[in-house]
Amino acid sequence: RSIEAGLLALQDQARRAGCGQLVVTVEPTGIYHQLLFATALRLGMKTAFVNAEVVAKMRMLESNDLNKTDIKDPRVIALVASLGKTIKHRVLPEPFVLMRHYHKLYDKAEVAVVEAKCAIHKHLKTLFPDFGFKKDFIFGKSGLALLNGFGCNPYTIARASEDWFSAEMKKLAPRIQRKSIRRLFVQAQASALRPIPQRV
Repeated sequence: RSIEAGLLALQDQARRAGCGQLVVTVEPTGIYHQLLFATALRLGMKTAFVNAEVVAKMRMLESNDLNKTDIKDPRVIALVASLGKTIKHRVLPEPFVLMRHYHKLYDKAEVAVVEAKCAIHKHLKTLFPDFGFKKDFIFGKSGLALLNGFGCNPYTIARASEDWFSAEMKKLAPRIQRKSIRRLFVQAQASALRPIPQRV
């Protein structure tokens, strides 16, 4: 309601000054402009963006510094808009809006998955420093078998006999190669030579 009241007051001020239609213009730096735009569109106003990089450069020209303030930024945004350097705010039908948001979400999730895999691999190497397989192995069927059967723990693997370890891995991941099992066992034995880490 406060946003609506503010926009209506500005619209009234613009009309009294003899201006045409009000165009609500923002520098999009997050999600906070969305409610403002939704309210403006409901009131029949136009909406537009200005490029954040253009605003930053114009701020340097306008005030000879890069500092952002709530007083300075609207003035700079208005200056950029007055030069016609606005970007059209496209109001798309619902399916396309959802597709756009889901695409961003999918991209972020994909990046998060890669970061999580790297973190898991890094921490695994702390416990199992001689582990010589790449991340793809860890997150495949063979890695899952190693996790489910032995917790990827070299001390657990080294306490077993090689034959028993090989039989268990074959049971959990039938397609794993014998040479991969042999490598895992040798690497686990090497890592298990270190003292068992003490809990802090």
